[in-house]
Amino acid sequence: MLSALLSSLLQTFVVDPATAEVEAALRRAKAPVEVIAQVETCVRNGVPALVKQVGDSPAHGFSLALDVWLERLKAEDVIVKAAPSCAPVVAAARPYLRGEEEAPASSRI
Repeated sequence: MLSALLSSLLQTFVVDPATAEVEAALRRAKAPVEVIAQVETCVRNGVPALVKQVGDSPAHGFSLALDVWLERLKAEDVIVKAAPSCAPVVAAARPYLRGEEEAPASSRI
């Protein structure tokens, strides 16, 4: 019961806002639609693993929420911490998030 509530709160107050922030930043940076779509898809596919992890260890969820609340993590880092499998996708999006005009060829997806 507690883990289901915590998972729901984590999704609502941590993962969804972080994802929205990253997607908005990518749109402002005029990142390719493919990059934005891959971030969306990765997060959507990574959330079940986060829910399972929080169910197994609620402390992980509390830790993630605390990091966000204290602003110790950037939005893209929240995504990676919440869904580690998204690290390569977020890494490919980082040049756009940093304000670089065009991502280097090696980081394109």
